[in-house]
Amino acid sequence: MAYTFALSGDTELTDMLMDKLEEKAVKNDRQLHWERKPVTAPSDVPYWYRAPSAEVELTSYVLLALLSSPKKDLAKASEIVNWLSKQQNPYGGFSSTQDNRCGSPGSCYIAEATFSDKGNAKLTVTSKTGFHNSSI
Repeated sequence: MAYTFALSGDTELTDMLMDKLEEKAVKNDRQLHWERKPVTAPSDVPYWYRAPSAEVELTSYVLLALLSSPKKDLAKASEIVNWLSKQQNPYGGFSSTQDNRCGSPGSCYIAEATFSDKGNAKLTVTSKTGFHNSSI
């Protein structure tokens, strides 16, 4: 619904829905997503075989709503993209065709929202061992 109202230009209703979604968000390690309550115990199957399809779809639609509204929060969007990218299998897709259909447009929206032809970017690389390097 938030995505629909964002596309329709109803900022008041979009903001209200996004606030409600924010209350339900799962935040950790600079990642942001939404999930259902677990219905089964975790499996020993490799993660990319059991990526949470409903969570990928739900989180993708929140990303689309966030990037379609006039108040684009690129910091929050990058946390969502960070989580979504970790749900992809080794081949770059998600666990189902529906996930691919929902997950891919968000990547296009974030690319459009962050694109700059000015050619001025700063890259910072850090590691858990303490390495830190910045370049322009």
